[in-house]
Amino acid sequence: MGAVGTDFNENLYERITTTFRYSLEGADGQFDPDVLLYYNRNKLNRPNNSGYTRASGDFNSDLQSLGGHIENRFHFAMGTLTAGVDFYHDQIDIERFHFSTNASEDITNIGGYVQARLMPVQGLDVSTGLRADFQSYHSVDDQTFDNVGLSPNINLGYEIFTGLTVNGGYSYVFGGLEQSEAALYHAQDYTYSSDLDPTTAHNAKVGLTYRWSGLTLGADLFYIKMLNPITYDYATLTRVNGDDLISKGFDLSARFDWANAYVSAAYTHTDVEYGDRIALFGDVN
Repeated sequence: MGAVGTDFNENLYERITTTFRYSLEGADGQFDPDVLLYYNRNKLNRPNNSGYTRASGDFNSDLQSLGGHIENRFHFAMGTLTAGVDFYHDQIDIERFHFSTNASEDITNIGGYVQARLMPVQGLDVSTGLRADFQSYHSVDDQTFDNVGLSPNINLGYEIFTGLTVNGGYSYVFGGLEQSEAALYHAQDYTYSSDLDPTTAHNAKVGLTYRWSGLTLGADLFYIKMLNPITYDYATLTRVNGDDLISKGFDLSARFDWANAYVSAAYTHTDVEYGDRIALFGDVN
């Protein structure tokens, strides 16, 4: 057997997941709580046992995430109102054997939200809400980005006549700064643009749904526009805001249900644009 080449690395992966959840099944009235806490840890060790000389070869990474939410659903004759808070804290640590320094990032996000699901009149379904987020992002190049954003949404559905429902909705989403691909940091020193803006998005959708006996047919048009998506300038190894990213198209679906089985089919057509051209792999990361 020949010697193992330097293109091969030994990899040791370890994952720990812990979840706690408390809720009341079948709760009604003004007390219907849901409490969720989670902790995830993903470790990857790649020791330099095969003489790898490139910085992209061997490293140790440790990614930890702690988060959860506390919410309560209030039940009324007209529908429900859900209010709560959630949070997450992500810690990323990379031990780099080919550099004199290691790399790390941490992200903390705290949010509060309220969402109402109502039927004010027969045949009309309304879902609307508002979310507020505060995010603090401490980047790999030792900068801190603090951002605050609001995310409203509204969705309406109205049954025109028996079986046929028209629906539509709009939301504005504060996405903040998305965590970078941690695997990049063991290979190079990266920097973040000092004027990096959080990503936001406009989402709109309108469509029809028809139900008769066991048959369900659906058709929807959708439009999504992301503002300030984050990408890399590989010439300067800098994380920067990219051009607007637009995704638009339509969905078609059909389903038939029996007592103990169903058959379904779906078709989606999507056009994705990045700036003034078609989106390519690697445009946003």
